[in-house]
Parts: sequence; C-alpha cells; structure tokens
Amino acid sequence: MPDILTIGPISLQAKLLMIFAAAVAAYYTMKLRMKHSSVTIHVSLLDAFMTGAWICVLFWKFGPVLRQPQWIWEEPLMIILASGGDTYLWIGMAAAIIYFYIWSLRKRVSLWLAADVLAYGLLVFHTVYQVFFWQYGMEADVPWGIRVIEEGVKYHPLNVYLAVLAVLSGIYLWRTRSPLGSGKHAGRFVLAFGTSRMVISLFEVQKGDQYLGFSQLQWWYFACMLLGYVWSYTSIISEKGDEHS
Repeated sequence: MPDILTIGPISLQAKLLMIFAAAVAAYYTMKLRMKHSSVTIHVSLLDAFMTGAWICVLFWKFGPVLRQPQWIWEEPLMIILASGGDTYLWIGMAAAIIYFYIWSLRKRVSLWLAADVLAYGLLVFHTVYQVFFWQYGMEADVPWGIRVIEEGVKYHPLNVYLAVLAVLSGIYLWRTRSPLGSGKHAGRFVLAFGTSRMVISLFEVQKGDQYLGFSQLQWWYFACMLLGYVWSYTSIISEKGDEHS
C-alpha cells in the first residue's frame, strides 16, 4: 500500500486511513464479544475506548504542530502529511490511559472487565493496522519470500507471518471460557501478543545493542510472555480457589 493515497485533489496518509479502519474493526469486535458472552453491552464503555483511541491518534498526528506552530500559517499541508512518530504515540497512549482511568472511577466500571474487552480490540486493531503494509525481514530463500525489486533478493514477509499468528491468537483468545471481567482474557492476550511478536522477531533484523543474544525489543516481548503466563496462571488458581470455597 502506498504511503499517500490521492483521490482527486485530496491526499491522505495511508497509515491514518488504516488507523481509522482498524479502530472501527476493533470497536465492532469488542461489541460482538460482549454480546457473545451475554454481557450487557456497555455502550459508554465502548465510547470511552474510542475516545481514548482518538486522544492517542490526535497526539500522534498533530504532536509536531506543538513544536512547529509556524506550520499553521507557513506550511499547512505539513499538518496533514506529517506525524509525530513513536514519541508522540507514547505520549498519546499515556494521556488515553489517564483519561480512561479517571472515567472508570467516575462510572464505577470494573477495570478487569475493561481489560478483558479491550484485549479483543487491541488484537484486531494491531492486526488490521499492520498486515496491509509490506514489512521486510531478513533475507530468505523460501518460495513465499518477497522482493523489493523484481530480480532482487527475497525477504521474509513479516506482515504475512503476523496475519497467520493473529488468526491463531484470535482463536486462542476467543476460546477463553472464563467470563469477561475475570482478567483471564487480558492475560491471554498479553501472552499471545508477546509470543507472536517474539516469533516474528526471529525473522527480522534486530537493531541496537543486544544482551545475551537478544535485542531490547525481544527482551520486552519475553517480558510480555512471562507476564501473560503468570497473569493467566493466577486467574486459573483464583477460579479453582473460588470453586472449593
């Protein structure tokens, strides 16, 4: 998919368009999961998720304007074309989390319920946003490898691997028998996310310093795997304890 999509006189960032598509898909997935679990659909909960998502997007998209306010009158096109990168994305995520935490306290909504429902939204959002952009991994002499140029070297298609692992993660997550609000859905998501990203990282070029043979990102994925396992295991122990009490 090209970085810029042009429709007549209108130019749109492909990434911004995919963020919108991913957010819509995530919204309806969360709504479907709550309905499938016979949980009363908290429209306000879904609306709060979407508000948090828009806060994150606005920081990511328009963060550079805070540093370059002259763009408003000198280069207004840059407001549409530029984005804030990872720094403003993390700032937006922090702002969204603060907003949602305050909202949950005011509405007295269980954070475990919110975490379990959000797990499905994050899985779908991450998948939709990532799979439609070619991501080249290490060199690969395999039939399904992709080339930058027609006669060039083949590389691992990381986004294809991501799509396959996302489907498996979705099945694993959807088959969770514990009710929404138990926290087990969120734990399984963290475990599946960390495992999937760790597997994909084995086929991509790692940048930066390495520790004991693994990059900083790979150690982060390993931490997610460990946290998700402990989280899910703790949920199982709690359920067994409730059954015997």
